[in-house]
Amino acid sequence: MRFGGGLVAALAVACDEPSAPASVDGAVDSPVEVGETAVDTGIHLPPPRSAPFLWFEPQDVSSGLGTKVPRVVLSPGGETEGRVAAIAAIEADLRIVTWPELTVVSATVKVEGRPSEDIATGGHAYFDLTPATPLSDRWYAVLLPSVPKAVVEPAVVPGADHHRQGTSLLARFSPGPAAALQRLVVCRAPGKEQTVTVQFSQRVAGTPTLTHAGAPCEIAPPGADFAQVSFRCPATLTGKTGVTLGGSFHAASAPTVLGAPTELSLDFATLPSVDGCWYAQPE
Repeated sequence: MRFGGGLVAALAVACDEPSAPASVDGAVDSPVEVGETAVDTGIHLPPPRSAPFLWFEPQDVSSGLGTKVPRVVLSPGGETEGRVAAIAAIEADLRIVTWPELTVVSATVKVEGRPSEDIATGGHAYFDLTPATPLSDRWYAVLLPSVPKAVVEPAVVPGADHHRQGTSLLARFSPGPAAALQRLVVCRAPGKEQTVTVQFSQRVAGTPTLTHAGAPCEIAPPGADFAQVSFRCPATLTGKTGVTLGGSFHAASAPTVLGAPTELSLDFATLPSVDGCWYAQPE
């Protein structure tokens, strides 16, 4: 799907394994095996640090942001040399592009939280983009062409905050209002009905509809305006199938900005899932 004029990442860091006995300076002894005898070389290596990971905030397909541009956040962790190189690579490569044309927009990158500044930022590094001229009311993306070697490669995970295109990671956004599909979450459990939750790029108002296998799904009455809405579908979504988002709805902040019908193809064999829920994002 291409946007016309339209997963907070669920991330976890594994806890460090219990460390080996440390020397007085807190480093871990590194013995070398010679035959059947362990020889202490006197070389003490520091315990390994978990590699950092990154995410975008706000997440992919966000609208009504005004002058705000999605930022990249790099978590604490990693050895200093690799972290310095990763920060430099992200700073050099991060850019704003038009979507879907991918035309580069002139912008500068500000970095907060280099290794020497970790105490002030809690160990995180923040990358903020400022366009050279105000952005128009259309779709753009913050694009990172590739993930630096010292950074954990983001997996295709439920609730992913980014869109992947080849080796690139993107967070698509619109400064102006829109009523676009952000993602679809399909959940079911043994003996229970299947529910489909539609999440939007911003708060919307109206009455959206969802159709699957030629039959309308039953909507759970939403409030006056809402960021997401749930449906119950009579036919179980499974295998390769598709759904259509339609109806009459608009951006809550701009009644004239209407939501367009959107078709989403689903392949449950490849969709990321957890605890009986599957997550789909627009292309």
